[in-house]
Amino acid sequence: MITDTAELEGLFVYCKRQRNRCGPALFQVASNAAQEKNPDLHFGALGPATVAEIDAIISRHSGDARFMTDKVWEQTYNSAEEESQRKLFEGSSEMRESDKLNRQASESRRLADQAEAGLRLAWNEFLSLPEAVEKLRATLEQIAHERQMLDPGALKLEYQRLYLHGLKNPQQDLQAQELAMLPLLITSDWRREVLDKLHTETLSKLETLKKRNSELSRKLGRPPHKLHRD
Repeated sequence: MITDTAELEGLFVYCKRQRNRCGPALFQVASNAAQEKNPDLHFGALGPATVAEIDAIISRHSGDARFMTDKVWEQTYNSAEEESQRKLFEGSSEMRESDKLNRQASESRRLADQAEAGLRLAWNEFLSLPEAVEKLRATLEQIAHERQMLDPGALKLEYQRLYLHGLKNPQQDLQAQELAMLPLLITSDWRREVLDKLHTETLSKLETLKKRNSELSRKLGRPPHKLHRD
């Protein structure tokens, strides 16, 4: 272990030759690692091999500063220094306690972030409810219109009207209008079945959105949307 202040300062000056490549903790870790291979290391005996060892260790932790922007270098420098401090103090009971508190704080922050994200999602969903309900109501109105067109009595009256008009006005060719009604007459029962199914599904979705409106209003502490029409 190098403990002499002059020797430390001398090595530190060497290690800082490229844009402050390392901090004191990283330097200490690097010099400790080099000294494990050479227990007799001292500043006066700092040869090319030892310089290369220290340099390689620092580079593995902090990278080559020559190719970094100021911002990236600052982040890398701080990260390498923090990592080195942890290594130097890994046997300390206070460091273990600090680690424990940091883990607890990180977990608390994670849970808080998770809760905030959930609230943002709930708020966005809450805001979207009125538009979603209006789309479902538009679907119900369309179903009602289609059902009116497919009413058996209405279809019968319309076809009889066209047929009678043709009988009274033989000079007018109403065959095209009659042919246009045939698909509607033939498939009316099938279409009503589809509309009935769609009607049931739409009412179910509408009821789900109304319940969701109550749930989200309680979760967010906001008054519920007025989704029921007068």
